[in-house]
Amino acid sequence: MLNELELERKVFPGGPVVVVEWESSENWPIKYISNNSKFILGFSRKEMMNENFAFLDLIHRDDISRIIKEIDNYISNGINIYELFYRLRLKSGEYKWFYEFTQIVRDKNNDVTAIRGYMFDQTQLKETKQLLSTEKERLESIIDGTNVGTWGYNIQTAELDINE
Repeated sequence: MLNELELERKVFPGGPVVVVEWESSENWPIKYISNNSKFILGFSRKEMMNENFAFLDLIHRDDISRIIKEIDNYISNGINIYELFYRLRLKSGEYKWFYEFTQIVRDKNNDVTAIRGYMFDQTQLKETKQLLSTEKERLESIIDGTNVGTWGYNIQTAELDINE
């Protein structure tokens, strides 16, 4: 039977999801990170688990205050499972969008003992959503500016949709 590290290396050597456990203290030091951190973030496991490595320093400056407030809110209100969406600086200096699904682990006194979760690169999804939003705004401007009528018909439901 494979242990956790062997499983990670053989089954998911470069998988898209980074598994991480942070300490609940200043700069959120990393207690554990999956081996594929090098592949996805550019930082090796050894680098990221170094006591001088500050995960907080990787979060984009425009996202940092929002993320800190959200996590503080979850911790203080007893919310133990949450999702975040933010930009992280890779070792290359490039920023990418990440989705994070996280669980706060508490002891019997309700003190936070760990923060565990996984991160998934959502850059392509974020860029696609932005392109669609921009295109939608452009098309709405054309329709409004030209005062052209549009319609759509759903064959299955026989619904007719006509703009103003």
